[in-house]
Amino acid sequence: MQHRLGLSFLVWASLCAWTQWVVAAETEGVELGRGQQWVRSHPFTIMGLSIVEERPFNIDLYRNAGFSSLLMWKPREGTLRAASDAGLPWHEHLYVGIRGREPFGQKDKERIRQLAKDYPGGIGWLINDEPSDRAEMEVTSQVLDWLREEFPDMLAYSNAGGNIDDFARTMRPDVLMHDRYPFKKQGETWDELFFYMAHVRDLAQAQNVPYWGFVQAYEDRREGGQRLPSESDLRMQTYAMLAYGFTGIAYFMYDLGEEFQRGVLELDGTPSPLYAPTAKLNPEVANLGRCLRMLTSTSVGYVPAEGTACPKGTMPWQDETMSIETPGSDGLIGWFSDDAGGQYFMIVNLKHAAEMNAEDGAATFRIRFGEPVTELYRLDRESGQVEPVALEADAAGVTGFTLSLPGGTGDLFKTGDGEFAGLQPQEQTP
Repeated sequence: MQHRLGLSFLVWASLCAWTQWVVAAETEGVELGRGQQWVRSHPFTIMGLSIVEERPFNIDLYRNAGFSSLLMWKPREGTLRAASDAGLPWHEHLYVGIRGREPFGQKDKERIRQLAKDYPGGIGWLINDEPSDRAEMEVTSQVLDWLREEFPDMLAYSNAGGNIDDFARTMRPDVLMHDRYPFKKQGETWDELFFYMAHVRDLAQAQNVPYWGFVQAYEDRREGGQRLPSESDLRMQTYAMLAYGFTGIAYFMYDLGEEFQRGVLELDGTPSPLYAPTAKLNPEVANLGRCLRMLTSTSVGYVPAEGTACPKGTMPWQDETMSIETPGSDGLIGWFSDDAGGQYFMIVNLKHAAEMNAEDGAATFRIRFGEPVTELYRLDRESGQVEPVALEADAAGVTGFTLSLPGGTGDLFKTGDGEFAGLQPQEQTP
């Protein structure tokens, strides 16, 4: 993406018509599935993967990073006890019935029941990881089916790897979870990131399930491997997921083992350079997530800089209903609707680079509406409050506004009124 940044552009985007490369979600008359009901009845999921047991788990350090729940990788009883005693909701990952383990049976069932009994506060089970073939997927599906019967209030899901099409067709998870880690040590970014996000979105909507993703929050030791994301990297991947309609974010990793160099924490358990950006970003995601978990993604459009090509799997947003100009960044536009037909859009500044902070990646977007828009509201990502957006008219009577965004960051808007879904009445703009 770096080779597409820093150029001025003018592209046309639509508030009303959808592009040909994205199929609008048909939600009217569709009953919410188990996973969707769970997502809407819980705070927006922001969790960090914890795997270390050698030292005490610092609950305050974790909570101060803005996580809403804990993802425990394999049973680590000290960490589970700390989370349970502190009232921190947890998701537990378990390997069951695959890769040399005994077939799923009574022994596994008793182990899972005991974990739930010993450590109150569990809200989700993540079973296995990246099942590689149909046999592993069928075993995992069997476990998920049992979990749904045994723990009707807890989420049951797995995590897909490279075979996400077979995974989505075979698994029947409550949410479609995936991982892709795009930031390379040489400074480049995986060029199929947006294609993959769009593909996950399409598969999940076809299955009528919500979709979550891991964000890269680590550096590994391999030559040619992944770099520790910069602040702008972390924001770009996270806000792009939000624009595509993801309703859960997991950090890989929060704390880690020796095969990795650093995550949100260093190997010794102290904050890494990614901790402060994480602690700043997560409350923003939580504020916007109160609304986003109640919405349906209806379309996503890419806004390329002038004279540059769109990434794989995307096409430029082209319509004369809305124009966007910026001197220095590609953009992304995600469109949403609520159950009452309210219309929302999120604009994301995609500018990011290795070692780039959010301030240095800032860009200004100039938005002009080709059709009348008399009321526009913004859900402030920092305060969580709804605020009206002042619209200005040019000499020709065309209304619009100017939007400045830090690198990798997005803002959420609603047209027509300030009643954002998911917010309490006192939080709405009169």
